[in-house]
Amino acid sequence: VEFGKNIEEIGEQAFTGCVSLDNLVLPKSLIAIPDYCFFSCNSLSEISIHENTEVIGKNAFASCTALTAISLPGVKVIRNYAFMDCKALEKVSFSNELGYIDVAAFYGCTALKDIVLPYGLRYIGSSAFENCDSIKYLNIPKSVEIFGSNVYAQCNSLEYAVIPEGVETLEELEVLCALGVDYYQG
Repeated sequence: VEFGKNIEEIGEQAFTGCVSLDNLVLPKSLIAIPDYCFFSCNSLSEISIHENTEVIGKNAFASCTALTAISLPGVKVIRNYAFMDCKALEKVSFSNELGYIDVAAFYGCTALKDIVLPYGLRYIGSSAFENCDSIKYLNIPKSVEIFGSNVYAQCNSLEYAVIPEGVETLEELEVLCALGVDYYQG
């Protein structure tokens, strides 16, 4: 699907459950991808998002099980469950302007391996990367001010984490210890 170049808005749930949708080129004029817009589009494997898109809505791409990689060049906010259960998602490229990853945004992305969180990120919601079994390394930027609970719970392949002073919680340190993860604070 390719949209016209002057499209500024797509409705909520506009493409929910479109199982034959496999390729998507979003227009440069689109500022936000609304809630549930592409929820459960099981064949969606390629998405082109332009730098003008700043917000990914709740469940916008949740359960897009064929999606393997995504680049979010201008995205500043990723809402609740935006990519939850995208089981084939291996790589996400974040914008340097990203400031907010909401609750369970990448929950259950079991193939996700490469996460480079940008400096400038201020908020990571609870369970943001929970149950992402393939993550081996996690580096939380020093810019993070709010760090939810269970951010990386059940990340069973996690081997090493870097957590800046002041953002960790006792619960998170207990999760790291339970997983046998080496971690560095500082």
